[in-house]
Formats: sequence, structure tokens, C-alpha cells
Amino acid sequence: MKLLLKLVTFFVLFALFLIWRFPYDSLVERAVRQAEIATGATILYTPSSAGPFGVKVKDLSVRLASGASLQFESARIFPTRNGLSATAYQGDSEMEVDFDVSNLKVKLNDITVQTGNEVIGTTRATGELDYGIRTREGEGSLRLVVPELGLPIPISDRSVELGSSFQIRNLGTPDAPRSGVSIDLKLLSGDGVSSANGPISLEGQPSGPPLLNGTLRFEVPTGRGTLRLSGTWDNPVTNIIPN
Repeated sequence: MKLLLKLVTFFVLFALFLIWRFPYDSLVERAVRQAEIATGATILYTPSSAGPFGVKVKDLSVRLASGASLQFESARIFPTRNGLSATAYQGDSEMEVDFDVSNLKVKLNDITVQTGNEVIGTTRATGELDYGIRTREGEGSLRLVVPELGLPIPISDRSVELGSSFQIRNLGTPDAPRSGVSIDLKLLSGDGVSSANGPISLEGQPSGPPLLNGTLRFEVPTGRGTLRLSGTWDNPVTNIIPN
């Protein structure tokens, strides 16, 4: 009986040693690089600690292919069988991510985003995304709170909320991946007096920011009109057509 207890104790301690000494940080690093390849994002962080309850990191930075960027004070990342699961923190706000070889799911809860777009600037985003890694297609919804919208529409209050559903389409080939995003946009000014809505599309290029195209019908205290968008995501071109 004593021998059996000693054997059990040995195997338990040995198992605990393996668990604590397992290279979780290396698995997370590999999964992060896979996520970069699959999405075109650049992900940087400083490891803090690693163990069976996840890898803690600080100063997490995510820069998307569009030029938008997100900064987080800290995050906890768990390696999974084919990828990773993570929760990143901006104060009391969170971003949740689940990534594997076939799918990417993202949930944003009031996250500050530097959009890389001179019209929107810095915004706070809430929404979710479900994206197929292999098909390069997906869908989601997003709400943006913008302190000061840069569109040349004579709206009564430039603090606005943008709400949209969107679809991601595969426009490329396996050798030359390229995506397009179709957006059904709705805009409401902070005072509720001005509004706009309409379709917008973004089309990825082999290099450089996505091409922008769209038409927004707007209504403001001084009248109605149509705003046409063109150019690129980081440098949009606008043209107002009064009704």
C-alpha cells in the first residue's frame, strides 16, 4: 500500500511538473504568427508570465491590414489545439478572440480603435465578426461612437454613432488573396437631428490600403442630399450632390 501511494504521488508530482514546465509561451507565439498570416495583421506584445492558466502579456498592439490599430494594456492568451483563445483589456473594456485553422471569431466591447481613416479618426467600437480562414469570407455587425466625424455633411452635431452590418467576400485566388467588404451603413448625429444611410464597399489591393466606394443619402436641418465616397480607406474622396 505504501509503495502504491509513493507511485501515485510520484506520477502526480511528475504530471504537475510537466504542466507547469510545458512551453505554453512557444505555442502561443506560434499561434499568433499563424493568425498574422491568416489575417494580414501585425501583432506585437511583451510576455509577462506563462502557465496552465494561459500566457499573460502586456502592451498588446494589433495593426490591421487596412491600417487601423488597437492598443491593449494587457491580455491573457490560451493555446488551443489548432490556434488560440484570448481576452485583451482596455481598462474595463474587453476584446475576445477565438482563432483556429478554419475560423476567426472576434467580439469587441467598447474598444478604442485608431481607424487610420481621416474621416472617422479615433472611435469606440462594439460588435462581432465571424470569419472563415479557408473561405476568406465572413460577416458581422459593428457600432462605432465617433467624437467628431470628418465628413463634409453640414450635420448639426459632429459626434455621431455609426451602425452597420457587413459581409466579407473573397475576391482573390489562393496565390493572390484579396478580400472585399460590403457595408450597410447607418449614421445618426448625437442630437438625433441629422442622419445618413447607404451602401459602402472596401476592396483590398495587392499592396496599399483598400479602395473605397459608396453612396450615402443624408438628411440634415438644412436639407437633403447624396454623398459619394471614393479614393482609399486612409485617404477618402468625397463629393456632395444636393437634392
